[in-house]
Amino acid sequence: MRSPTRLLLVALAASLPSCERHSTAQNDAEWWRLEGDREASAQRLTLLQTRFERATAVQLEVDSIFASTGNLAQAKRTLESQRAQVAADIAALDDQVQDARHQWAAAKRSATVGRSFTSLTSRAGRTYENVTVTRVTDAGIEFRHQNGSGRFSALEMTPQQMDDFGIESADAIAAHQQERADAHAYNRAVDKAVADNKADRDQSDSNSSSRGSNSNRGGGNSGGGGNDSGRSTASNSGSSRGGSPALASNGGSRSRLDEPP
Repeated sequence: MRSPTRLLLVALAASLPSCERHSTAQNDAEWWRLEGDREASAQRLTLLQTRFERATAVQLEVDSIFASTGNLAQAKRTLESQRAQVAADIAALDDQVQDARHQWAAAKRSATVGRSFTSLTSRAGRTYENVTVTRVTDAGIEFRHQNGSGRFSALEMTPQQMDDFGIESADAIAAHQQERADAHAYNRAVDKAVADNKADRDQSDSNSSSRGSNSNRGGGNSGGGGNDSGRSTASNSGSSRGGSPALASNGGSRSRLDEPP
């Protein structure tokens, strides 16, 4: 039986040729070239693996963005649909509010028409006695009082009075602006009508003056011939009667001018 020491020596002896062969391979130039190629290939492989991992991460991010974009587009369409519905609901509610306001104003105005007040004072302090309301509009109130009839525009009324008579400030302002526009248009129409009438009268007067001037020129020529004839006749007549020639001439002239042309 061999001892452990002997077996160790045998193993060492058997390994010496192998180590020698390995040392010989390392000294071989071709081996070193191939080893360098292997290491370079390993490095390139590592680099490619790193790039592939980065590209994979980028692709995943792009896919996520596209997915999010699709979700955002759907969310946008949903929001637009909801917004349209909300706008329609708001419009319907606004119509209801307007109807309620009109009904409130109509009820208030109906209750105040015919109502009597001992006195009624405007915001500026203008006071009327024994007032009876006859009409209420957005523009104000109309009434009878002890001295006749009157009117308060909505802008002359206090906020409490406007509320009592069912008049809202926005409607009052719009009505006031409309009244001013109507008054301006009316005044312009009146001014134009007056100017047109004056132009027609001036034209008529000018035509009449022109006809009178032409008539006077024609009558003057005819009268001149008559004067000469009258003077001649009067002179002859005066001479035959022994009267004054000058007096006879004047008398003949007056007689001729008094005759129609």
